[in-house]
Amino acid sequence: MREAAGSYDSGIPRCAAVSWSFYVRWCFESGCFFQFAGLDASNDLFLYVVENKSLPGRTAPAVDAAYGRPLCVSWFRTLDDSMSGKCVVPVDTSSVPGHLDIIEATVAEICRAAGDHVAAAPTDSARDVELTLERRLVNHQVVRFHSERVSNDAILTDYPWAFILTSPIDFETVFIQTRQINELTKMSLARQIQLNESLTDDQRDKLWEKSWDTLAAAYVQPHSAHAGAAALEPKGKGRGAAKGGPHLISCITIHTHIFP
Repeated sequence: MREAAGSYDSGIPRCAAVSWSFYVRWCFESGCFFQFAGLDASNDLFLYVVENKSLPGRTAPAVDAAYGRPLCVSWFRTLDDSMSGKCVVPVDTSSVPGHLDIIEATVAEICRAAGDHVAAAPTDSARDVELTLERRLVNHQVVRFHSERVSNDAILTDYPWAFILTSPIDFETVFIQTRQINELTKMSLARQIQLNESLTDDQRDKLWEKSWDTLAAAYVQPHSAHAGAAALEPKGKGRGAAKGGPHLISCITIHTHIFP
């Protein structure tokens, strides 16, 4: 996932904003359920990501046009929350029995559908609005669930696409913790430093301008998300035991070697 030459579409500039767009899009992993907990007051709307990949090589977008690549998704609602987890079913019923209705939507369009409203000025371009929605995404308490498809349940015969959702976890946390360091992009690394050091978005984007090796040198690989909370506690004096958590080396080292 490192920013290689083929990571960007032809005609789209390589910049921190575009890298951020890629980062948040990849956090929506295929085959997983998500909820915008900070926007969903009813606790009743869930996003199922069918596919987050798209084909490369599209024509360069027009100036000020939205850049976002669409994901293939489907929206779900709560059917029953009295089971071992939350039972969810599709919001829209397919015209073909047994099939799931799937739509294409960019991250910005998903944010809007989840309830994020941008009061755009008349002078704001489509890209301006898209950037605002993508930047605000991580403020909406997005969580990812463990899911199991319900089968052979007489009560749910009318819902062939019913799932039980359990164990919500922050979607950025699980994304980072299930990857090796060589799978992380510069923006993934810069984002972790931002979280650890309470940096602003502008400071994060400034970090992104550094080399991948420089950012990786300030990063200590987190433990597997499946190891449990105890595995995330610093252990001993070895690597990852720096004060402040196992994910990054100390803030003194970070500021000395990364910030000018």
